[in-house]
Amino acid sequence: MQIPQLESQRLILRGCSEEDLDAYTEMCSDPEVMRYIGEGKPLSRWESWRNMAMILGHWQLRGYGKLLRM
Repeated sequence: MQIPQLESQRLILRGCSEEDLDAYTEMCSDPEVMRYIGEGKPLSRWESWRNMAMILGHWQLRGYGKLLRM
């Protein structure tokens, strides 16, 4: 299943890829970013990888159409 990509003049929304791990880890390791997300604690690189894999897995299992019906 392909995650849809949405584009506007100023923004591109797309699914994660393995190349995004460094930036995603940096974001997830920031206490201010993670303050209100999940358990409110920063994530390690391994936890960030696991979280990214979980998000991608949800798209594979549920897809966009099923997500809207939840």
